[in-house]
Amino acid sequence: MRTTFPVNPFRQALGIEIEIPRPGGCNALMPPVPAACDPGGGISQGAVATLCDITLGHAIAGQLLERVSFGTVHLQIAFHRAVGKAPVRGEGESPLLAPEWKEAMASCRVLRMDGEICATAQGFFARSPKRQPAEEEPGASPEWEMPDAQSLPALLSLLPAADDLQVLDVRPVLLNPEGIGHGGALAAALDLAMRSSLLARGAGEVALRTLDVSYMLPTLPGEVQLQVQIDRKGRSIHFAQASARDGDGRVLCAAVGIYGAALGV
Repeated sequence: MRTTFPVNPFRQALGIEIEIPRPGGCNALMPPVPAACDPGGGISQGAVATLCDITLGHAIAGQLLERVSFGTVHLQIAFHRAVGKAPVRGEGESPLLAPEWKEAMASCRVLRMDGEICATAQGFFARSPKRQPAEEEPGASPEWEMPDAQSLPALLSLLPAADDLQVLDVRPVLLNPEGIGHGGALAAALDLAMRSSLLARGAGEVALRTLDVSYMLPTLPGEVQLQVQIDRKGRSIHFAQASARDGDGRVLCAAVGIYGAALGV
């Protein structure tokens, strides 16, 4: 059972702490540091999506005796209650892996300090060919600076490019230990892009009800385009989808989000 893991810049930026209590289990704690919060000071639902991805992945990684490369294939999250401004914790479980495993799944729930469940998630993962971590690649620098971001949107720093199109610069703080875009960071960015398009259409402040993210290709450092499509904007429920594409137009990951009015406590 592993209890120590490589440097994960995005996890560190959000202040997430990991504990592996047993093989197939993971406990994670996320405090309301500014980089994990929305501009109003509450923990962002995008940060909760990251907490889910990290909790799920570490429930699998904690079973491994050595470092094995694997990545998120699909992430499904349902939000049940408002998150609030206090720390939240993730509790993850994964079935024990077979020796020659190629695919794995895990589930988790996110709880507030009062014990109420604010989100539940499932993740599906696939083993991948070994890739050198960014700090070991020729010419790559292991150094990255902890950003002084006062909110999650400030940390992601999306740049509007056109209607329903934004640009995400996948810089070192948004990478995972393999040196590619962190699945949680990409989920949070796709959520933020969909929110921006809904806001531009007069939807006002909305809350995620469900978020499904599929990961097709590794997201390498550099700029990616986030394209949003609003499928239906109703009086109280809105349906949106977004995709991240590289410079060649290839879809790297895609999300479907259902949004509604603010969740109750």
